[in-house]
Amino acid sequence: GNYVSLNDYTYISSLYDIEIGDHTRIGEFVSIRDNDHVFADPDVPICLQGFQGKKIKIGSDVWVGRGVFISKGVEIGNGAVIGANSVVTKSIPPFAVAVGSPAKVIKYRQPKEMNTSI
Repeated sequence: GNYVSLNDYTYISSLYDIEIGDHTRIGEFVSIRDNDHVFADPDVPICLQGFQGKKIKIGSDVWVGRGVFISKGVEIGNGAVIGANSVVTKSIPPFAVAVGSPAKVIKYRQPKEMNTSI
């Protein structure tokens, strides 16, 4: 996206697809990974089993706090805020404020009926 800010030590690993919307801010030490190792067969070394993954979509005007981990297959809606050190394993709706490990919505920046303004 346009006008995206990635702060120090942000790590992005993309084997599939990661999309970041306009005006999004990503804090220090954030890790965004659209993939992870396959480890289903105990008779084959993990490093030989390949990878699996899914697209990540981070909307416009999102603020991702310091130390956040964003996992494969997640969509973060426009205007959302992800609190520092959160682990995002499931999608977050637009304008939600989510925190924790795993990240859970604790409130919304605007009433739900107004969540189409971006």
